[in-house]
Amino acid sequence: MDIQLGIWNLNWSHFTFEEALAGIRATGFTDVALYPQHSDGPCYTEAMSEDAITALKQRLDDCGLRCVMLMAVSPVTSGADAAKRRIDMASVMRVDMLCATGTWEWLEFLKQRKPDEQLAAEHRAYVDAWQEVAPYAEQSGVTIALKPHGGNSATGPLLRQTIDDVGSPAFQACVDAGNVRFYEGIDPVADVDPILPHARMMCLKDHSGPRGHGDFPIIGDGGVDHPALFAKLHAAGFSGPAVIERYDGASGRTGIDFYTVCERARISRANVLRIAASIG
Repeated sequence: MDIQLGIWNLNWSHFTFEEALAGIRATGFTDVALYPQHSDGPCYTEAMSEDAITALKQRLDDCGLRCVMLMAVSPVTSGADAAKRRIDMASVMRVDMLCATGTWEWLEFLKQRKPDEQLAAEHRAYVDAWQEVAPYAEQSGVTIALKPHGGNSATGPLLRQTIDDVGSPAFQACVDAGNVRFYEGIDPVADVDPILPHARMMCLKDHSGPRGHGDFPIIGDGGVDHPALFAKLHAAGFSGPAVIERYDGASGRTGIDFYTVCERARISRANVLRIAASIG
């Protein structure tokens, strides 16, 4: 199985952006997905000028790095104009994909769920907002990839329903098996089937322990059956970016020193490439 393997800068978010770039370069990656936040402030916002966006792309180019994904801006919470500005940023940086999250179902995680009527209304507002923005993404050649993160993207069937409700070729799916296992406590390999035709990228993470237990070990050391997951994606013809998101175990990202972040990135990269090479 051939994959476009990259890594999120999220793993270095408690360091400066320049330190993150150095760590990513040192661990053998050339593809990177960018979260905004770092210890020295955001590396991008939707309010950036085109000159600043161009300078960010040039900085990545100078480091030999190619950005394959940015975070989307929610048109529900930030408005359609802000969401469109993030799409413009992706276009200037020649980034094809934005990663989005859906609604949130919990008043208190795993203890108190929002009423069904509220969840239905929030889903409707979410769909309406993305239906307004999605045509702009289509015209720009940018895909919004919705990842499992609870609410109306919690499981494969729910995520597929949200994609169908938005009804745009620019609004597709991001596979995130670790999130499915963490947030829902279910087998992410069985759960992925409904979104296979819409899978455009992967956020790679593993997960250990029961539902809601915050332990994300190095990929291959947790409970996600990545060989089985990759086999399904390969059979479905998946060819998008596969980006390692986290591997901080139970300590949390800020509890890991720079050397350990880089070393775990190297191990994760080797593990993913080994698994992918065993498929097909």
